Amino acid sequence: MRSRLLGAVLLAAGCSGLIDGGQRQPSDEPGGPLVSASDAITSPQVRRLTRAEYQATVEDLFPQAPRVEVPRELAIDGHGTIARAQLVGYADTSAFLDAAEAIAEAVAPSLDTQLAACSAAACRTTWMAAFLERCFRGVPDDAQVQRYVALLESTEGGPTQVERLQVVVVAALSSPDFLYRKELGLEATGRVRTLTPDELAARLSYLVWLAGPDAELTRVARSGDLANPDVRKAQLARLLADPKARRSARAFVRDWLALGPSRIPSKSADTLSGLPDTVAADAERALDLLIDDVAAPATGTFAGLLRADYAFVNASLAPLFGATPPSGTGFSRVTLDSKRRGVLFQPVVFAAHTKEAGVSPFPMGKFLLENVTCESVGNPPASFPTVEEPAGTGRTLRQELEARTSGSGCVECHQRIGPPGFAFLPFDPLGRYRAADGANRPFDTSGSFTFEKSKAAITFADAASLSQALSTSEDLMHCLSRRSFRFAFGRFEAPDEAEVLARLDESAVAQRTSVKALFEQLVTADTFTSVRVRETP
Repeated sequence: MRSRLLGAVLLAAGCSGLIDGGQRQPSDEPGGPLVSASDAITSPQVRRLTRAEYQATVEDLFPQAPRVEVPRELAIDGHGTIARAQLVGYADTSAFLDAAEAIAEAVAPSLDTQLAACSAAACRTTWMAAFLERCFRGVPDDAQVQRYVALLESTEGGPTQVERLQVVVVAALSSPDFLYRKELGLEATGRVRTLTPDELAARLSYLVWLAGPDAELTRVARSGDLANPDVRKAQLARLLADPKARRSARAFVRDWLALGPSRIPSKSADTLSGLPDTVAADAERALDLLIDDVAAPATGTFAGLLRADYAFVNASLAPLFGATPPSGTGFSRVTLDSKRRGVLFQPVVFAAHTKEAGVSPFPMGKFLLENVTCESVGNPPASFPTVEEPAGTGRTLRQELEARTSGSGCVECHQRIGPPGFAFLPFDPLGRYRAADGANRPFDTSGSFTFEKSKAAITFADAASLSQALSTSEDLMHCLSRRSFRFAFGRFEAPDEAEVLARLDESAVAQRTSVKALFEQLVTADTFTSVRVRETP
């Protein structure tokens, strides 16, 4: 079966192969793949679908398809959406093929029903052209359509039409035209190329829906009207009003908070003791519900996620929030106690940035500065001894850690990451709270830090007041505006784009990081209609 599918995919691709081969960049960890400074501010002109985009695109194309796992993004400087970092190795190619097979098996019977009344060759060709246009987010050429029709007609794909449709779906979902968002642009001089109408429609729909454009957006784009910023703004409002817009807010927040696959199952047995097997899935659902409520695309803000005084919990999650378990099996909104505020206290966030057991002040502090506020922090030394709560020294864990990092090689970084990290000392790797350490001493969670660029200082008594202070910080709002730019364009900003970024910053502050306002600034900017490429010699 696999060899037959591979042959079909190569045939459908015109015998040019699946996707660019080779190995991935060296690291899957945050800060991982090495991308040159000049590459980081240019588009590769094709953007591999992120995991969230792949799943959303499949969901729109085939509502009955199962949810599949595909290779996750590689991160660079805490961003998982930088297009030039998303190389595909051989193992990834196999994983995409596995996913396509699972989807094809589920959806082929429904496609067979669609084709039941389509026996004439012309009808089947028309059906295939429409099918490929939806999958590839653009009009396929005649030769491409005929290759796929040949797959549908050839008994080498199987004796039944359902089997041959499976081959067609696998070939389509394994094609570069599906796996990559094309942003080739029209020929131009210099660094900038104007996007084609279909490319512009896809950029807008993927920004909001993480999936391809619908018929209305495609119609407007092909009429040429989408070149008008007012029309783009009107289409944005229409897309934001659709429930599918929640996908974008979720994906943006997860990238901002450096949340990959759940790390809850990897925690120690003691940490997981008493929790049901569903706790990881429940925690993911709780995060989605909070994002949907606070950062609702049409009315919400991203900064508001840091000061929300409530969470959504079910019976399995309530103990992690110190809340009374709700009745029934569903989720209920509960008011948080004064020790917790906002999204940083979600179990999935704690799990992503802590060790398997105990406390992790330095990883938490580094995460808060680098990802949440866009501050620059150096990498830690290759080896640093594990430090537990000291026994018999009379010093608290904070005092011990501060003493051990006071040397010349550590102090500069740890004076910065220590205070925000120590604010979270009372919490375990899933967010449970304890008031005192093993020697019954209350934790010292107070501190302050200064932003490098603005020199503004934040002072806090504990993690809740730190989160509250961050939510109103202009430095944080500027961070969110920068990250929204990188999220939309799949690249870092260039020095000559200062004017665009200044307007984005102004909007972020004036509208308190309104999701709608940030997106409006992005889609109405001239930059939105073009792709930035390498300077031609």
